[in-house]
Amino acid sequence: MSDRLVGFTLVLAVLGALTLLGGCSYGPEEIDVEIQNALAEPGSHRFAVSVKFERIRKPAGFLATFPDGGSPKIISQEARVYIVDLGQERIKRVACLPGYAGIRQPKTVWVQGWRDGSVYFRLFGYGGSQGSGDDLSAPRTAFFRVDQLDEAERIDRFPAGLGSQPIRGPLPSGPFVRLSTGRDEIMIRTDVSPGQARLIVDPASGEPRLVFGK
Repeated sequence: MSDRLVGFTLVLAVLGALTLLGGCSYGPEEIDVEIQNALAEPGSHRFAVSVKFERIRKPAGFLATFPDGGSPKIISQEARVYIVDLGQERIKRVACLPGYAGIRQPKTVWVQGWRDGSVYFRLFGYGGSQGSGDDLSAPRTAFFRVDQLDEAERIDRFPAGLGSQPIRGPLPSGPFVRLSTGRDEIMIRTDVSPGQARLIVDPASGEPRLVFGK
């Protein structure tokens, strides 16, 4: 057998072995949720939370994960905003925007501030596609307001004078909320129950819930 034929046979054998090792390219569908930020309404026990919600399939098998673990396949994406009322111990989803309002490569959903009982948030991302990646020449931003009836509407721009409670510094007199935000948990301190409340994300449903006590 010639050296060329031997080499070709080895290549085919290696490719066949890699295919067997690779198996299925992606695993089952999963929920991936990331808390992006949270801001409290001035002088109250209410705060708004922005959440990036995705349904994904993680890469599986040698070929899909070599050499750096691979990238998940995104099935769907939603921008979500919740308002948390600690006095009523209630969480209400006030915005759910599938596909990030048409932003093809979304990056953030971000609470910007409060004004007159309404909360304002923005979406940001780029053009492009999951296959080609971000088109950095085409940034996209969309602005929204959630009014006192907890209904989200798109607006042209933010008004002046948005406010929120500070996240650090001296504690004020009267009602306050201090928030320490992580990827799937927010530690909550108030003038009523310092250090005894958390907001956590349920990994099965992707929905947040409040936990009180130590």
